[in-house]
Amino acid sequence: MKSVQLLQLGLNINPGLRNTEIIHMAQLAARLGFSEIYLPEGQYDPQFVSELEGVVEASRVVLHPREKVYTVLSSANLDGVRRLSEVLKKDSLGSGVILDVNVFIGRTLNEAMARAERDARFTIAELQESGLFGTFEQVQGRIIELASAGVEQLIATVPYELDVADVLAQMRALVVGPAVKLGKS
Repeated sequence: MKSVQLLQLGLNINPGLRNTEIIHMAQLAARLGFSEIYLPEGQYDPQFVSELEGVVEASRVVLHPREKVYTVLSSANLDGVRRLSEVLKKDSLGSGVILDVNVFIGRTLNEAMARAERDARFTIAELQESGLFGTFEQVQGRIIELASAGVEQLIATVPYELDVADVLAQMRALVVGPAVKLGKS
């Protein structure tokens, strides 16, 4: 069975984490094949950055969130993605849409809701409106639609919890899998 990667995957490190938590989250993401690790805006000790880059050698560390350029959307609205994708094609800009959104998934809807409720940065309504929220199957279905509409990269902000390794593994599984399952057969 052929396996494919539907989208490139990047990770926004949550603001307010201790350096050890940043390194832990970044190291997990790099091991899982995330292409880029984005640090929250702030001042970082060069020694810490060097240490971080040393443990995530397979991924690219970006010190601050990228500027919101023309191809980056912060909403998983399918119509918005389609409109931007059409503009990019028409203007021959060549690059696909980058989706920079919050992702809260769970094995059940209740698990996704519990994760969202524990993260004071967001409300469930905000997550449902602009992010990717729901069960693994619901979010994967949405990602398949978004990829078909022109999204080439997903930069995810996920909750930092005790099971962050599981959350990141689920993120990876959302975009990598059997070609038939991901609609690429």
